[in-house]
Amino acid sequence: MEFPKEKTKELDKNLTFLQSDSTASLIKSLWLSYSRILQMGLMEHSVSFGHWTFLRILWEKEGLTQKNISTLAKVSEPTTHTALKMMVKLGYIERRKALNNKKSIYIYLTKDGRELQNKLLPLAYDLNSASLVGISKDDIEVTRRTLNEISKNLQTLENQSADQNKKLPSTRELTNRLNSTNIKSDKK
Repeated sequence: MEFPKEKTKELDKNLTFLQSDSTASLIKSLWLSYSRILQMGLMEHSVSFGHWTFLRILWEKEGLTQKNISTLAKVSEPTTHTALKMMVKLGYIERRKALNNKKSIYIYLTKDGRELQNKLLPLAYDLNSASLVGISKDDIEVTRRTLNEISKNLQTLENQSADQNKKLPSTRELTNRLNSTNIKSDKK
């Protein structure tokens, strides 16, 4: 993967890339904290963190295919399939075939799935609000703009990789690659 040389040189001069100082590390740390705290609240309603993303998508728009949901959630289709299968068992969603197209299956919320919105969205709202206590509105706006620009830059890099036919290997592919290189465990 090629990174713009002028930008990386500029960053090298201005930042030390100690693990705790890198932007990626800080964002990961924030994400882990947000997700752990939110998961605690979700579990009070018997909702897993993995289902949270799919529920949010369906609260915005129902009648999507599994492939649509997978794309919006930015996860693999097998991951989406497994989660949706469990969500059917839990009674949060149902799968329906279109009358005019028996092949396509569309995902809809059940009454229980819709009712979760009024219970769960306040948890996320309160968590976001609590995380921003003591930070000025101007600083919050600058942070959001900066994170959006970082996101755009990373999306550009992802698109460049896709244009070069590079893709993220599945866990199975990665395991097979590692096994084929005869990596041995340190354990004896």
